[in-house]
Parts: sequence; structure tokens; C-alpha cells
Amino acid sequence: MSNEQEFEAVLRSFLKDEVMLSQIEFMGLDDELSLDSLAQTELRVFLEGKYDLDISIESMPIEVTASLRSLIAHISTQLKAVA
Repeated sequence: MSNEQEFEAVLRSFLKDEVMLSQIEFMGLDDELSLDSLAQTELRVFLEGKYDLDISIESMPIEVTASLRSLIAHISTQLKAVA
């Protein structure tokens, strides 16, 4: 499993189980997630804990949470920057 596939699986599981985004199972990588501000905050906290990254609002603008593809790319970029 590649890093991107792992990130996708982790994000889908989190969004389904913690944010209660039940339709995530049927969404494509480019479908709009439409996360409210609470869900975005929960996602930031989760990613900080899971990947030990600084995921502040400044470092992860709202556009990053628009789709799974943009989230996966952001996580990958952030992890490479700290490596």
C-alpha cells in the first residue's frame, strides 16, 4: 500500500467514524467534502496527533480540506518537509 493509499484509507475512516460523513464511502477523490468549521478543527487535531504535524489554520487553509485529493497531497507534502 502506498503512502497516498494509506492516507486515503485513514482519512475515509476518520471522516466516516468521527465526523459522521457517511457518504464518504461513495465519494471520489475530487468530490467536495463540504466540511463545516467544527469538522475542519477535528480533522486538524486528528492529523496533528496521527502524523505529528503542525496543522494550524495558517498551514492548512480551508482550500486544503476541499477534497480527499487535496488533503492527501497536503499531508504528503507536510511529511516530506519534516523528514
